Amino acid sequence: MPSPTFEGYDFSGWYNNATFTGDAFTSFSKETTGHQVFYGKTVPHVYQVTFDLKGGAFPDATSTIQDVEHGAIVSEPTAPEKDDEIVGVSTIGPIPEHDFIFRGWYIDPELTTAFDFNTPITGNITLYAKWGLPVTEAGTNNDLGTKYGNNTLGDQGDTVWVANSWWQIIDDDMDNNVTNGLQALVLKMEALTSDEATGDSGMATYISHFKDDTTNPDNYFNSDGTNSYELAVGTGLRGAIDHYYMSTVAANYTDHVQAVNLHNPTLAEYNAANNLTWGNNGGGASWLNSYMDDHFATELEVTGTKQAFALSYGDIHVHMGMPASPTDKISDLLNFSSSLDNQFWLRSVAVNSRGAGAVRAGDISYRNPVYNGRQPVRPAMALLIN
Repeated sequence: MPSPTFEGYDFSGWYNNATFTGDAFTSFSKETTGHQVFYGKTVPHVYQVTFDLKGGAFPDATSTIQDVEHGAIVSEPTAPEKDDEIVGVSTIGPIPEHDFIFRGWYIDPELTTAFDFNTPITGNITLYAKWGLPVTEAGTNNDLGTKYGNNTLGDQGDTVWVANSWWQIIDDDMDNNVTNGLQALVLKMEALTSDEATGDSGMATYISHFKDDTTNPDNYFNSDGTNSYELAVGTGLRGAIDHYYMSTVAANYTDHVQAVNLHNPTLAEYNAANNLTWGNNGGGASWLNSYMDDHFATELEVTGTKQAFALSYGDIHVHMGMPASPTDKISDLLNFSSSLDNQFWLRSVAVNSRGAGAVRAGDISYRNPVYNGRQPVRPAMALLIN
């Protein structure tokens, strides 16, 4: 007897009754005569709907796979939860119940198209969990509520929870293009501890030289004119930030950290941009308003590097909109008044070729010698915020 095919259904045999009882018929005997009526039995095909939790977990015993008949709809499971594995918790503000916020199920790994649970299932599919980051309004974890509070989450002055720390949003969209999401420039509110910067288990604030290079210790630019921030050696500023990023952030937040180009200038590029004649070890007049340098800001770049980094003077101008004049040197967004370590390095050269920029209580004109000077470290990142 023939075996018909049906879309979404499996044929399971011919029966001589409409209730499909007894054995299915597969052939006729020679003695069969007269008209015969047979009823074809079909059963819906069963598909698997797989829930890819993207590092999260269901809070109950919910399975990550549901069997669903053809044309039926899948049951929406209990919202999953997700936490990182980072040890240590911020001492600033309220601590979120979970490290990530569940943002729904999506049909593609790129998380561009949300899934509608009223959709009939017609094949095996995988649904992907989308995770966001906890964000609080300005004034919740800082003193910026009066100036920046507006009941809109994710803009300048608000704070975002990343790697068990609160980070302050200093630019809510680095490329000013809302069609690709809010890619914010954020700054860690608490300076790095010794454990975060070096892994030595110390919980005191880590106080860093700008560079840790005994062969050329006194100059911002290396002897060949390259930028010394690019040297991630030892326990200097760049080395401490790189250690923190790789040991604490990278494994858990790669979907949120955005690739950037830091545009760190060579000596020749810096001189050309600012009409100077500095040598790497001195020469040329000091530039007392060096903090007014609005070049070399960090930019989002798909082919760049996902990383944490020190802010530059260019970042302060381009992404924060200040200082507008030599007398405007204080920023509330850089003033962590509740912190005993209310200062930190910038990655920019300052005043002369032997100095580097720093911030003290929001004052961005402060600078220290690159080797003898020491400052706390507050890393920044480019972060995708939903």
